[in-house]
Amino acid sequence: MNKWILRIEGGVVLAFVIYFYQEQQFSWLAFFIFLLIPDLAALGYIVHQKAGIVAYNMVHTYSIPAILLLVSIVSSHSLLMMICLIWIAHIGMDRLFGYRLKKFKREEKS
Repeated sequence: MNKWILRIEGGVVLAFVIYFYQEQQFSWLAFFIFLLIPDLAALGYIVHQKAGIVAYNMVHTYSIPAILLLVSIVSSHSLLMMICLIWIAHIGMDRLFGYRLKKFKREEKS
């Protein structure tokens, strides 16, 4: 049941972001070019599994882009607003497709 709630939440977030993105008349080309940029955080796995998990989770939580979105609204910074909306759209899209934050796996002792 929880999986479906997260998927519905992701779809709702994605729909709202697309609406507001369109209302701001931002570039759709930029939207599609930058939509998958947050997945580059997975490159942290090259360094170490834990580094990859931390990096991935940091860019796949709503907290950071939501705070930056608020800053962009208060400061009328349209480029930052566009970036945050794309970032939030990415997270919503991931949730819609069933992707969640990564968990640390327990290391087995021998």
